[in-house]
Amino acid sequence: MAVTLNDIVFIINPKSGISKENITQFLNEKGVDFFLSKDLEAFHLFFKEKANQYKVFVICGGDGTINSSLQYFVNNPEFAMAVYPTGSGNGFARELNFKKDLPFLLEKIQAGRQKQIDVMSVNDEFACNMVGLGLDAYVAAEFDRSKSRGLRTYIKSTIKILKEYIPVNVEIDEQNQEQFLSVCIANTRQFGSNAIVAPNAKCDDGLLDIVKVKPFPAYLFPHYVMKMFRGGVKKSEYVKTYRTDSIVIKSNSRYYHIDGEVRKMGEDLQIKIAGKINIIDTK
Repeated sequence: MAVTLNDIVFIINPKSGISKENITQFLNEKGVDFFLSKDLEAFHLFFKEKANQYKVFVICGGDGTINSSLQYFVNNPEFAMAVYPTGSGNGFARELNFKKDLPFLLEKIQAGRQKQIDVMSVNDEFACNMVGLGLDAYVAAEFDRSKSRGLRTYIKSTIKILKEYIPVNVEIDEQNQEQFLSVCIANTRQFGSNAIVAPNAKCDDGLLDIVKVKPFPAYLFPHYVMKMFRGGVKKSEYVKTYRTDSIVIKSNSRYYHIDGEVRKMGEDLQIKIAGKINIIDTK
């Protein structure tokens, strides 16, 4: 697909760790449109009123900002997404090779190469990266309550939760209920910050990678974390994985997360591959 600079718009979340002055100055010099989204209402209003003016939408933010935009891209052949990563973990951007490099990004967009990747639905919401319940979601909730961001804060949140965390009961597809430290439904390999939880996940294979982590002794946790950052959790005796295109989960977990955004657990989670989105190919 041929793409000119007039076909591109940058949608900027100013609250997502970005220096908007630097990026807007660059875009002004290049003659590329941008939209500063002051809140979620303005974000959605932009898509509803002005999206048809463009072909490529560069989401400037983290996984949560990307998630907010998915509804406008799913099964929509007219729009393509790119990412300028400014979040805490940037799991999705890392997996799709989107870098914090504006000249690189514009070059790849104008090259016109695109690919399609899968998107999950979680009840009535979409997800592109990870859905999780149990420990991961509890840590995400604690991280949300923190005033600072980044990997160090995430580690502190994890340590705090581990001191009081009790594994959750989970029933998957009406099978016997079991206790798990966490259950992750993965479309890509990582949470963020290169923490690889589903080493074999592929975002374009039409399948979800289900990662079930059984409780293990606390003294093994540093070893488990090291394995995650080395991409080796699949070799742990406490981790079981399989693939499917849909899953139904019942659990007493207080929270679950969708692409890192925390939700309170209420009804059962019905998760499946919901469709495709067009992504700028950065390879």
